[in-house]
Amino acid sequence: MTVGRRIFSDRTDFKQVTTLLVVGLVILAGIAGITAFALSFRPSRFALEPGCVLIYKLVTITTEISADNREGRPQNEERTIALIGLGSGQGGPSSSGNDQAGDHELALLAEESRGRDRISLHHLEPDGSAGLLDAAGRPIGGSRAIGLFDLNLFALPPAATEQNWDVQLTYALLPAAKQLVQARAKRSKSSSNPEFQLKLPALEWLDPNGGGYRQVKDLVATYRFRNSQHAVDLAKVQAIFAMEQPAPADRRRFRIVTTIELIDRETLDEDPQRLRAAALTCAAATEALNDPTVGPARRVSLAADLRGADTAVTRLRQLADRLAIEVLRQPRVTAQTLAHAPQPRHLIQVAIGPEANKAQAEALAKTLVASGFTARVEPANAGNLRVSVGPFAEKNPQVLERLQIAFPYLKPLWIEVAP
Repeated sequence: MTVGRRIFSDRTDFKQVTTLLVVGLVILAGIAGITAFALSFRPSRFALEPGCVLIYKLVTITTEISADNREGRPQNEERTIALIGLGSGQGGPSSSGNDQAGDHELALLAEESRGRDRISLHHLEPDGSAGLLDAAGRPIGGSRAIGLFDLNLFALPPAATEQNWDVQLTYALLPAAKQLVQARAKRSKSSSNPEFQLKLPALEWLDPNGGGYRQVKDLVATYRFRNSQHAVDLAKVQAIFAMEQPAPADRRRFRIVTTIELIDRETLDEDPQRLRAAALTCAAATEALNDPTVGPARRVSLAADLRGADTAVTRLRQLADRLAIEVLRQPRVTAQTLAHAPQPRHLIQVAIGPEANKAQAEALAKTLVASGFTARVEPANAGNLRVSVGPFAEKNPQVLERLQIAFPYLKPLWIEVAP
């Protein structure tokens, strides 16, 4: 009498089935491993499509280091930045030679003082290199630093399997004559979200402001690239910054650590031409606010364009609304009005030094102009040259604050120059 169903005729059948199952699992594991390996070495390329908005949180911790290597109380600063994809601009192939993607234009909005955004325009290539654009969308060279952060620090490998490579980049934290630097990058982790590290050599220079010694050393950027989003989603930049004045003798050192974290991403159904026009108009208005020679007719025209800048990007829309008000409030200052005005001019003295340092002074002024300030080199007392920002009819503390944030190694101060 049969009491149950016979599944296997003998032990041989059972062993054969078990063997087949094991072989199948091994094959599946092999396929999964090969797939993961292939994904870990797929090309990492930046891409920011029109209407794509990336929001990052930047936290900077600055700690002063005493002469006996004791660390002071850390100072924390937190802000957010937004990267807004504007499309490919004029179109055409990438100047990097990559045929998979052209250059992308983007707007960078960063809080610089009391939650107030300032806009800058950039072209971003697939390998991560970025350069500034003017308010007409034309390349002007240079970059923009926010603390230690600069888009150019996040270089991507030229080939998918590249483990170590050399990078020539522009770092905007440095003075103009030192901004083009040679760095070394490496892949520190291979995965679907690879991690990289970039190191800069120690950099030293004499600042035009009295010839003070400056140094940035041990600068290391570590960053993770999320291939599914075509962007860096987590990064840390750290360095030691030293400054020394010859008279009176004063040497100070700081450890600066900036962390960058992607906290939000959205893609809006936005007309690329309308979005780009809004960004260009905001950039033009920002330039006008820093240029006292811009006349009232141009300011009225800019205000009208700003009010008509219809964009779904909330942060850009808010910036346009604020600029539409400020561009009309900005007093017009010309050479004629300055010559007849009874009150003195207000300038921000950024640096002062001997005429022998004229080349350094002109390089600093060029860097300031690239960062959105109206800067000039002019004669000062005792045969010196002065690098200044302005003039202004009244002292504007927000301009001074922007300078201090954008150029922490300088010591800008307000001065009055009689007409």
